[in-house]
Amino acid sequence: MLVHINGKEEELPGGMTAEELLDYLQLSNKQVVIELNRSILTTNERETTVISEQDVIEIVQFVGGG
Repeated sequence: MLVHINGKEEELPGGMTAEELLDYLQLSNKQVVIELNRSILTTNERETTVISEQDVIEIVQFVGGG
């Protein structure tokens, strides 16, 4: 299925949840925020929200600096 992640078109396997998407992108151990179609998902919603064709996803990762 075709989705948009951080402004780029990506081809993904169908039927995956937002949490599975993080695993797929190797971001599951990172502290991130997922915005799906302009709505921020809570940590609980990530486990149950299924990604659909043409969804627009923004993933923001927190990084430390100094």
